[in-house]
Amino acid sequence: MEPKDFSNVFNRAQREIRYTKGLSRKRQIIDQQLDLLHTIHMDMIEDAVRIREGEGFPEANVVINHVRSL
Repeated sequence: MEPKDFSNVFNRAQREIRYTKGLSRKRQIIDQQLDLLHTIHMDMIEDAVRIREGEGFPEANVVINHVRSL
């Protein structure tokens, strides 16, 4: 797997600071939780891909072999 790209993290943090100045505390908490959920979701996807990669992507190989047989 390719390494994570953190090039936009700093820019997003700056944008977030400017953006959250005008938001209510409740909205800030919701946004923080949503960001956390997105991070967890991406980590879960990366873990699933890493596991399947270790197994040699069996589902993908079935599809590829089927297409080759056509």
